[in-house]
Amino acid sequence: MTQKKPKTLSSLGIEPRMKQYSVLEAQALLGYKTRASIYKLIADGFLEHINPQKHVARITGSSLMDYLEATNAGKKPQAKYTKKDARAVEAAAPVRAEKGSSAADKLREWMGLKR
Repeated sequence: MTQKKPKTLSSLGIEPRMKQYSVLEAQALLGYKTRASIYKLIADGFLEHINPQKHVARITGSSLMDYLEATNAGKKPQAKYTKKDARAVEAAAPVRAEKGSSAADKLREWMGLKR
């Protein structure tokens, strides 16, 4: 009997842009010595970092290939994967209209107390 070969991504013909890479795989592809350099590229917005599952970090193939193509062509890569600042998102959120006075406010008003 012949044994079936396990299916790998390369045997399935998945395009490198569609693949998700671990930080160590991206480190090896880019030729960096430390993971910190990859995390710096993520923080600077050159690589897109996703979490497909809990406690699983991946780098999208499209962002990695874009970075590789730009650096191999001698161009400066563009930072297009910047994360939104939480404070900026809150500032852009519409302000809720205040509701009518609450029961406690009505009671204070009836008692003549001011807040």
